[in-house]
Amino acid sequence: MLFFFPCFGDAFALEPGDLQRITISNQTSYDLVSLYFLHEDSQIWGPDVLGSRWVDPGSEYGFYLHVHRGAKKISLLAVDDDGDCYMLENVSVDVNGEAYVQIGPQHISRNLREPETSRVILTNATGSDILLMFFSPSDSQMWGVDILDDRTLFRRGDSLALHVPSQYPGAYDILALDREYDSYYRHLEFPGDESQWYVDITDAQKAE
Repeated sequence: MLFFFPCFGDAFALEPGDLQRITISNQTSYDLVSLYFLHEDSQIWGPDVLGSRWVDPGSEYGFYLHVHRGAKKISLLAVDDDGDCYMLENVSVDVNGEAYVQIGPQHISRNLREPETSRVILTNATGSDILLMFFSPSDSQMWGVDILDDRTLFRRGDSLALHVPSQYPGAYDILALDREYDSYYRHLEFPGDESQWYVDITDAQKAE
């Protein structure tokens, strides 16, 4: 599948060559229930991209990933249904437009715990279904991982819940693209001391 994105200046720029596929393979004996990404050029972990989904042992899960030409590595923190954490640092995502990452017992880190999170309720209040959506720390030039994965469509009127690490208060940017590849952009200042907050994606945020 090919994606063609219009350019709306540096804040919204997404070029086809910068959008890659990343596949996560669960080689543990447990369900992976949370998955966080850290961009190479950021100090802030992004949200749990699995949400209410999970990755069974021996299964794979795919996402689309936006990388910036100056930052082509990510770190991953996965959590299984037994509470164990798996850390992979500085994973290259510049491999012919695709990256394949295996998470196995060798990556377990006994001194790590899943971060405390705040719940963010996103609602698609636009008139369109959303095909791709990124929720990225503002200190990064990467949009990061599409939180809808490679198979989910965020239909108009629907809501979904994200869990954002609450020990990293700061600014985040949201970029959503609908089936016509129109872009919707929203900037958020996240205080980090709220257990739940609500964010609407609306037609008023469509990039001209």
